[in-house]
Amino acid sequence: MQSSSSADLAACLRCGQEVRRVDIQPVNSPQLSAPLSVSRARQAGFKVFKRTSGGEFELQ
Repeated sequence: MQSSSSADLAACLRCGQEVRRVDIQPVNSPQLSAPLSVSRARQAGFKVFKRTSGGEFELQ
């Protein structure tokens, strides 16, 4: 791998075979439109748990 600003290589530095540049497309990840909340999680059908001081979880 090399940066996009560096000059093209004609041959592999290790084995000497011809190489060509392949541009990698950026990954498209969805972004949340609003922060998640307990009420929205419940509306979506999720169970919401709260951690107790003893390290266990109880249904909120």
